[in-house]
Amino acid sequence: MVSEDALETSSLLHHMCDGKVLYLQECKRSSAMLFDFYCNISLYKHIDIQVLVRQAREKIPVVQAHAKHNFCISHRRRMTINRTMNLAEKPIESIFIKKVNCPGATMKPQDMWIYPGQTLIANCQKSSNLRNGVSYNVVSIGEKIILDNGVVLNQVECSKILRLGHAQTYASCQGAEFESARLWDCDSIYFTWKHLYVGMSRAKTIVEIV
Repeated sequence: MVSEDALETSSLLHHMCDGKVLYLQECKRSSAMLFDFYCNISLYKHIDIQVLVRQAREKIPVVQAHAKHNFCISHRRRMTINRTMNLAEKPIESIFIKKVNCPGATMKPQDMWIYPGQTLIANCQKSSNLRNGVSYNVVSIGEKIILDNGVVLNQVECSKILRLGHAQTYASCQGAEFESARLWDCDSIYFTWKHLYVGMSRAKTIVEIV
């Protein structure tokens, strides 16, 4: 088993970096309050994670029924949130895409309603036109679904490749950036300071802890 600090204390890494350390001290994305909070999370990683969770909840209370962007640990919760939001937001002109079998997919497909203007996430390992984990907007729907980068998919391909984008796992949201976000599974025994850091650092202004 590899220890958590194996990379941080690696002599090979020290040699490759010529003994230099880079500290990011100026925030270019998040609000000052969020930046100051999540930058200090790693300093307190040895204390009870629920202490940090309580502090985050006190700073930013949950005030709205639903959030546009959600992060969670389990794929079951991801699919539940996506289903709830998809049904709540679908307009009259939506079309129904039934899930198909997709062995080996990192994110299982689910039944979904799609419509123009909707944001979906690509879940594909090999594609010359779509990038895994990148969000795309739906331009038009019908027998063929056209995305904002010009890619045209049939409904089966749509189910295999695209996922609803209201919720993602912490593991898959790294590199993403949103105006606000809501963090789930914070009371889970599997929730760590790394989940808290990744989730909070994805948002620019508001992070809600539920």
